[in-house]
Amino acid sequence: MGPDDPTREGWAAPPPFAAAVPPRVDKFNGFAIASLVLAIVWLCGLGTILGLVFGFVALSQIKQTGERGRALAISGIVLSFATMLLFVVGALLLALISDDVKEEAAVERRDVEIVRCGRADSGQVQARLQITNNSSKTSRYELVVEFRRANDEKFADEDAEIAGVEPGERQVIEVSAAADDIPTVMKCGVRVNRFAD
Repeated sequence: MGPDDPTREGWAAPPPFAAAVPPRVDKFNGFAIASLVLAIVWLCGLGTILGLVFGFVALSQIKQTGERGRALAISGIVLSFATMLLFVVGALLLALISDDVKEEAAVERRDVEIVRCGRADSGQVQARLQITNNSSKTSRYELVVEFRRANDEKFADEDAEIAGVEPGERQVIEVSAAADDIPTVMKCGVRVNRFAD
């Protein structure tokens, strides 16, 4: 029996090999908490991005240290992804809607043309307008005709409404307004709102 003999008295066998599992730590991971908070707060998109990054950092740290907060980190990641998805879908919808609005506004401006602007025989000011419905829907037009002096000072205005204008139909209307001190030189302008009937 030699000095290194494991059967000798006083010699203890080594403990069985245990897997390297990090001990359970009772504190929450700070990045996990930050991930969830930033995903909720949004901060003009910055919170969403930071919530996503902090969530992945937290998962990595939790795996190494055994800290608590895995569910918080996963929630922060999921909320960040959902917010990004909603932002992208919202931006696409907004782009589509704004293109439709721009197209409608352009059509409205082409729909109404001022044919004549001046003094009427009745002593009032009068604008003759030609309305052409360039849309694919029967439309109602709300108009505000403004009469202005040469220096752009408005001296009269009149509202008009024309309903039931069919697609492709053309109508000529006259809009008159009472005014004192009618200038010899004047300009007419029109604001148009078109609605589908």
